[in-house]
Amino acid sequence: MTGKSTETAINPKLLIWAREGIGKSLAEASELMEIPVDRLQTLEAGKAKILMTELEKATKIYKRPLAVFFLPAPPVEIPAPVDFRKLPEGSSKPISMKTRLAIRKARRLQTIFSELIEEEGRNPRPPLPKIDSTQLGRGEACAEEIRGLLGITSEIQRKWVDEKEALNEWRKAIEKLGILIFQISMPVEESRGFSLADGKVPAIILNPQDSVKGRIFSLLHELGHILLDKSGLCNMIMEFGSNGEKERIEYFSCVIG
Repeated sequence: MTGKSTETAINPKLLIWAREGIGKSLAEASELMEIPVDRLQTLEAGKAKILMTELEKATKIYKRPLAVFFLPAPPVEIPAPVDFRKLPEGSSKPISMKTRLAIRKARRLQTIFSELIEEEGRNPRPPLPKIDSTQLGRGEACAEEIRGLLGITSEIQRKWVDEKEALNEWRKAIEKLGILIFQISMPVEESRGFSLADGKVPAIILNPQDSVKGRIFSLLHELGHILLDKSGLCNMIMEFGSNGEKERIEYFSCVIG
């Protein structure tokens, strides 16, 4: 005889927070959880207690530990990087679950590394030069300054054998500045990389599904975002002639890259 699953009381806002965290609608989440949409709606409204079997499914689907659902309220998380992606006219494709999870993983690694650095008695925030918005129009001059910061001249660059060596050397130079660099998979057609300028230590995330040359460009492009102190999710498609702040930031970062 099969026993009835135990009911438990949780803050229903945690269910909403967890679902929205992976970018799923009520209908999509209910399908994944294999329960009627009105059942999930009832649970999120706090009109019924959740079964432990349902909660266990939620932990797997939302990629959250079971313990988090017993918190008194949803935890405060650092916002996702600003979406700088250029999409076709009239479209507004949301960030997919895979990319959201990539951002979440990067945040977790960023926190772990900053805590390790602090345990060693070091300041996790590197003393990086900051570029303000008034400098957005002088991208090429700034690019030369950044070459000097990285210690990589055109002569050094010409000695590199291939693209793989180039990626490795650029990466080592940027990491010496105290910037974390991770490679985390996400749909390459959606994002070729992103940067986390906030937090205790800045981080650049590359997409290993991209080509080596694409990752080199993304690495330098996201460095531009870090120096502007502007976290960004990018697909590197530029529309020249746009004058908005987001467009100017992307243009500057493209020149850097």
